[in-house]
Amino acid sequence: MRKIVSMALILGMFSMTGCYGKFKLTSGLNGVVTNISKGEKPGTGKHWVAEGLFLLFAILPVYAIAILGDAIIFNSVEFWTGDNPLSNDLTNIEKGQHQAVVKVDRANNTYRVYLFENHKPVTNLLLKPNASGNMVAYTPDGKVYTALHTSNGYTLSGI
Repeated sequence: MRKIVSMALILGMFSMTGCYGKFKLTSGLNGVVTNISKGEKPGTGKHWVAEGLFLLFAILPVYAIAILGDAIIFNSVEFWTGDNPLSNDLTNIEKGQHQAVVKVDRANNTYRVYLFENHKPVTNLLLKPNASGNMVAYTPDGKVYTALHTSNGYTLSGI
């Protein structure tokens, strides 16, 4: 009995290790369906549209093809190169009338932040760490700011 339990534990450990990847294609399809009814009350028209689209993707082999593509192609590329070809490294942030899109450039260790107000472009910033580890922001008009870490949090200072 002890050998069986030991073998099961060893097989369990090996089956739980591995690189499954991010499944970006499948997540993207699911995001399309989820975003249709985002912020709506359940039972409204948009929820029915989202449910219909979900069922359509499930009945037609859209989800199956996406999962297969992720598992065989995109996650394999991610495993061997470290980057998923479908990863756009964009993050959208929205707070009331203010919006920001953050684009990550991993190769140069920089961030590009696009700022919007009421979905109209305001400005953009290039952020990158300096030698001391503080984040430095460069504006299109040549201004430079540094976010300094203090005991009270972060302080923004102009250089």
